[in-house]
Amino acid sequence: MEKFGKEREGNVKLWGKSGARMSMWLIHTFFCYQFFQNEIYFTRIPIVIFFVLLIVSYASSVVIGKLWRELNKPVEKIRMKVHQIN
Repeated sequence: MEKFGKEREGNVKLWGKSGARMSMWLIHTFFCYQFFQNEIYFTRIPIVIFFVLLIVSYASSVVIGKLWRELNKPVEKIRMKVHQIN
């Protein structure tokens, strides 16, 4: 049985790490239905809508991932200090 998130042999990774794909999956509905509905559906052509949503979701996923890593650095430093004390 393979572990969750591990790529099977022979599969091609198109979008980098699994974290980016997870963020895309969580973010895309906000762009579709809440925030930028008019901008996403401006053409009314399904394949264009798909690619616009894909690009916007991926770009926002990358930005959120970088922001998360930067915000997590001080937390990791504190965690390491606490771990050394114990």
